[in-house]
Amino acid sequence: MNPPSAVWPKQLFTVSVLFVLYGFWALTGMIVQWMRGDIFLDFGVLGLFIGPGLLAYRSSWRTWALALLWLSMLLPLILMFDVARNGESQEFHAFWVPAGHVPQSTAIALLAGQFAVAAWSYRVLVRPNIRVLFRLLCPPASESDASD
Repeated sequence: MNPPSAVWPKQLFTVSVLFVLYGFWALTGMIVQWMRGDIFLDFGVLGLFIGPGLLAYRSSWRTWALALLWLSMLLPLILMFDVARNGESQEFHAFWVPAGHVPQSTAIALLAGQFAVAAWSYRVLVRPNIRVLFRLLCPPASESDASD
């Protein structure tokens, strides 16, 4: 039996909210691109479903979350190396539309922040006390079970 919603672990709730917020961000970006006449698909919109799925303790949505988090950790690392290699000023995009330039150090700091949030979220989802909520680990045997 799943625990009642009133006792969601705070960190799991925070990760779920972050997924929903990112999903809205991705959806907004897709709409902006569509209004500009471009066809654009951002898998981040899955966050709109992943967040509620995590709070419902659905293991399939946890799997999707972990896959997106792996990408969210890998891509900033690749981009940080690219930014470090390519010069002092980096083009900044808001909703995938060019919005100006930022210093190289700012771009690296933003990417490092994205990596840190993704790594923290991943760490939350793989902790044993969270995994057990998705029935992916057997809970530790209680003392009464051991005496049977």
